Amino acid sequence: QLVPFDNKLFMIGDRYAIALAANIFGELAADSALGFWPLNETSGTTATDYGSGAKNGTISGTVTLNSDGGLVNEAPKSRAIQFGSDGQIVTASPVFTATQNWTMECWIRTPSALNVDAEQLFYNGNGGSDGIAIGVGDGAGGAGSKLQIALYGGAGYIDTGQTLSVSTVYHVAVTRDTTTLRVYLNGVQVATSTGAVVAPTGQTYFPIAAAANDGFRLAYVAV
Repeated sequence: QLVPFDNKLFMIGDRYAIALAANIFGELAADSALGFWPLNETSGTTATDYGSGAKNGTISGTVTLNSDGGLVNEAPKSRAIQFGSDGQIVTASPVFTATQNWTMECWIRTPSALNVDAEQLFYNGNGGSDGIAIGVGDGAGGAGSKLQIALYGGAGYIDTGQTLSVSTVYHVAVTRDTTTLRVYLNGVQVATSTGAVVAPTGQTYFPIAAAANDGFRLAYVAV
């Protein structure tokens, strides 16, 4: 979302606390997001965008709709899409093209096994040549189980040092002001970077699943 950085920074920890106790759908829907995909579809091939950009995504490949999102305090209980080896959602164009004053966030539920080959869970950009991706790997683009951020065409990979557990729900947020990118895991800052960000082009994807590493569940994706 393109908002003053300090305002959004305040909301990240608050968002995590709210989701553990109340209705995150209502919180995000009221946040004037550029893009907001609850991923609670029960049928069809369209992932509805409730954000101001109205960039609905096309669901393709192996997916399981109406999966348990894992946020047990949600009202109603959260749903998610579980992605298989070739499952993905693609929008027709990137949700934003700015290089500063934005936030990307999502809830993920990790699969029962983690040794992921640079899994991209939420990517706003063009084919690995520009933009920003939230993913899982070894922190440098290889296989692993750590939360990593990719700044394609710019600073490269950011290793957060945070190893994810299997079958666990996490809230991930990445925000950038005019100079500094910050990564949050469950409301706690875990990494920063002042490296270059190349303006996103192309599309927005979530996720691009690696063939040997399926089972991720994704819900409440927002920008």
